[in-house]
Amino acid sequence: MKQWGPVILWCALIFYSSHHPVPEPFTEAHTFPGVDILYHLFIYGMLGFLCFRAFKNLIFSFLFCVLYGLSDEIHQYWMTFRSFEIHDLLMDAVGGILGSKIYEKIIR
Repeated sequence: MKQWGPVILWCALIFYSSHHPVPEPFTEAHTFPGVDILYHLFIYGMLGFLCFRAFKNLIFSFLFCVLYGLSDEIHQYWMTFRSFEIHDLLMDAVGGILGSKIYEKIIR
């Protein structure tokens, strides 16, 4: 549980966040164009970091991030105030691999 607890909690936080509208202060109208990309990179970078810590395997960590990102986009598709965005899924994948690689570098 020590390795998987943070992964489960982070996934729950992602799910919870996806189930609500984006708060107004975090939208591009109040920040800058492309801020959504940074959010996805950070959120899935952290997930990749935590997954590599749990899996100890880059491929499994990356696959988990991509599949969880896909499930999150599908979840958002059903929300009236959210949508399925392929570029978000791509940024989830990039964030997942970056976070995994960062953890891999730290432990080596």
